[in-house]
Amino acid sequence: MQVILSRHRLLEQVDNGVKDKRDLYDQLTVSRSTIDRAIRELEAENILLRRGSRCEFTRFGKLAYRQFDSISQTYKTLSNSSKLLSVLPEKSELGMSLLHGSEVTLANQRAPATPFKDISSVPDGEPIQAMLPVLFPQQLQFLCQRVEKGNSIELLIHSDIIKIMEEKYESEYEKMDNHSVEINISPRLPQFGLIIVGSQKFWLSVHRENGGLHGLIENSKTGAVKKARQLFNQHQAGSKVHKLVKKSE
Repeated sequence: MQVILSRHRLLEQVDNGVKDKRDLYDQLTVSRSTIDRAIRELEAENILLRRGSRCEFTRFGKLAYRQFDSISQTYKTLSNSSKLLSVLPEKSELGMSLLHGSEVTLANQRAPATPFKDISSVPDGEPIQAMLPVLFPQQLQFLCQRVEKGNSIELLIHSDIIKIMEEKYESEYEKMDNHSVEINISPRLPQFGLIIVGSQKFWLSVHRENGGLHGLIENSKTGAVKKARQLFNQHQAGSKVHKLVKKSE
């Protein structure tokens, strides 16, 4: 593993189809003698096989590099998400199955809601599941826009914020009532929210303990979206239906 770590840039080129030594000389910003030495080291470890001027992976080398690349990608994902993970409880449900292949946007203190501008590009009619432990106007506006476009919506919110929604966002509340949005409430939700668009993608908002937005994770990997839906359904199972009540005229 050590030789793969130290020579991973050369192996990456070979994995991308750059196999001729002359092409490797052009692609890598190191001396020819360094490249020749690296190839000899990788041959000695049975990772590369040289055929004339061409370098190819051995079967062992291909498997070993794939394993190394998988570990590298996992570390990169964790590194990108480290600031978000740092504010969550130790036993948080936010794991690698949700993070793998994601894009992370951190909130700016001067404009903390900026990441929500990335919540867009949703096909009309696609079902949406939303879990909101904290209520942000941008999220509510997005859901109201989508319900008017024909998207069916399941909304799971924290029981502490239902009155805020009824009183402060009366027009949005009534709009959801007019479109028969299913609303469930729960006294216990994680320190992050979810907006899941069918089987296509999800946005996960991580909150600080005071409720402020810390950042947003977007993921369209099939396995991650499936895990997000499972998590939503798990929390919805412990909730109760909230009947929308219109204010009297």
